[in-house]
Amino acid sequence: MWSAEADAIVRAAGHEARAFGNDYVGTEHILLSLSRHANLAAAFLQSFAIPISIVGLSSAVKSVEGTRGRMLFADIHLTRNAEQLVLDAQGAARRASREFVGSEHLLWAMVSNRECMAARALAKRCNLDWLEEQLKKAF
Repeated sequence: MWSAEADAIVRAAGHEARAFGNDYVGTEHILLSLSRHANLAAAFLQSFAIPISIVGLSSAVKSVEGTRGRMLFADIHLTRNAEQLVLDAQGAARRASREFVGSEHLLWAMVSNRECMAARALAKRCNLDWLEEQLKKAF
């Protein structure tokens, strides 16, 4: 099951994607949505002074050409990387013995998949190995 917070982030990612004229949601849209809303993952990043610049993320999103995957989340087509992020977030929640997928699980999934656009955007702002260690300690 998804927490209301995580569900709202992924749904809002659809709005982010449409704002860029995309008919799909990629991991970069999910990160952009996560950064715009008050949630545990955004607070975690802010606690380490990791800058999640909306301007920087927005320009990264504009430069990405994604392809639609098969999975729908609330009537939103997800890219294959975003599909994997959703599955990985669910797995992270299960491994942590959590009943609900939260924003922290979305962030964990982003950091774990170094090839996705969200991880690439985060890597420009911090060391992903370091961030992964901090996530392990915190969650």
